[in-house]
Amino acid sequence: MYERIKMLIDEHNIPSPDIVELPYHALIGFVAQNQGVSYLPSIMVEKINYKSVVFLPLQGTPLKREMYLYANDENTLKKLKRQFNY
Repeated sequence: MYERIKMLIDEHNIPSPDIVELPYHALIGFVAQNQGVSYLPSIMVEKINYKSVVFLPLQGTPLKREMYLYANDENTLKKLKRQFNY
């Protein structure tokens, strides 16, 4: 995501800000203190209401990410994979 955002900033001639990577919950507080902007997954935004932070859904965004299934053992992973038709 960092590389794609950096490329978009450069493409649109936006002055490049410092980019900081933080856990999602820390990002909200960071933005609330007027320390930057961030992107968050919709599942997280739908469940929170944070004073002075406005969440705007991104429509037709070029930002995409792949998700991976993880399990601590092979047996659990096999069971989960069947549920995802993989």
